[in-house]
Amino acid sequence: MDEEEVERLLKAFPGSKRAAQGVLIDLPGGNVFHVYGRTQKKELEGLTAQEQMLMPFCAKSETLRLRNLRSPYDYLLRVRAEAIADSPRMVRVMAKRRRLFEATGKAWALTHYYHFADQIALAGMSVLVYVSMLMRLKKSYTLKTLPVSETHPDPIDRLWALTDYLGTRSPLNKAEVNHMLVVGEQLLEIFPRLLHSAARADLLTFYGSIYLPGSFKRMKVDRIDF
Repeated sequence: MDEEEVERLLKAFPGSKRAAQGVLIDLPGGNVFHVYGRTQKKELEGLTAQEQMLMPFCAKSETLRLRNLRSPYDYLLRVRAEAIADSPRMVRVMAKRRRLFEATGKAWALTHYYHFADQIALAGMSVLVYVSMLMRLKKSYTLKTLPVSETHPDPIDRLWALTDYLGTRSPLNKAEVNHMLVVGEQLLEIFPRLLHSAARADLLTFYGSIYLPGSFKRMKVDRIDF
């Protein structure tokens, strides 16, 4: 909401007050109505009253996506949208971030706002779980020691440290991190059965040989050797 709009509202509603964002309008019974932005009427067309509540921080295309959840990304969008909608302060914060973002000439989407940072953090968390699994497996199989494993703290300790450091910015909460570790344990449990049931005796090194030519004298050829 620009300064011209704020001044118009202050004049239109005697007794109203300027807020950090927008205007506070007194209502009967001691209630207050906070006007901190406005949305074009065409943007609200076809939306239910509940869906309109998401418009300060969601793109219309995202709001429509929530009618029919088809992918994990849709479910994640719904969780984030509902969490923001339940907190008036977060609605104001995200609405302001949207205005600042759109002021640069870019099209806003809540999904895109979170996506890049989440992608990096989630990738880092996944790598730490995989490193932990490899360190466990090398004790039972002839796997080379990872150089990083000898010079860095335990990967699970690093995973929890990363989770604590990110706090509310973490793409996974602590329950979800625990679940990821449980899945890792389940994979470790079934790994020997999968390995022993395989047709190849060199399954652990066969496919990787094309990427790690130093491990063998002859590089395996795609579509010929595997």
